[in-house]
Amino acid sequence: MRRPFVGVLLFIFAVVLCMILSVTAVISSAAEKSGTVGVSFGYERQTGNATNQYALWVEDSDGRLVKTLYATRFTVAGGWEKRPNSIKLWVKQSNLPEMTTAQTDAITSPTPRSGVQKYSWDFTDNDGKPVPDGAYTLFLEGTLRDEDTVVYSARFETGASERDLDVETKYSGDDLPDRGMIHDVKIHFVPR
Repeated sequence: MRRPFVGVLLFIFAVVLCMILSVTAVISSAAEKSGTVGVSFGYERQTGNATNQYALWVEDSDGRLVKTLYATRFTVAGGWEKRPNSIKLWVKQSNLPEMTTAQTDAITSPTPRSGVQKYSWDFTDNDGKPVPDGAYTLFLEGTLRDEDTVVYSARFETGASERDLDVETKYSGDDLPDRGMIHDVKIHFVPR
């Protein structure tokens, strides 16, 4: 009499387990389809002044800033006035002088410690609204030292397939030792 009961319990357990695994797979698949652009890079703090500043943002195909993902606090808190070369491309694109305190607080924090930095974009604008389908470019600008800068960029279409994006790198200036501040930039695109 006990053996059929144990068999029924095992069967019910197996069915419930399969249902849980199926729901987990659907949730995982739905999250992956929702779309993100993930960015990771090595960051090594430099010694001295006029360095260690960076910003990360997304622009649409017309070159309009869609969303700032991060900008270092020194620049955002007025450092751009003291050091006009501090992430100057982002300062211009973001219209930083017109931003409210709430807007700047949402995108900044102290300059991070050395190590791998990770950020992601969820296809929303600065107001949290979903962006339309189209072409976008993600930018990572770093002030290496004084006027020496680096800009990494990667262009992508929202309807493209999942992949690692090709990253273009442009340096200005010739302070070679500081070029290690930002390195190993990887950008991974998951369509929505």
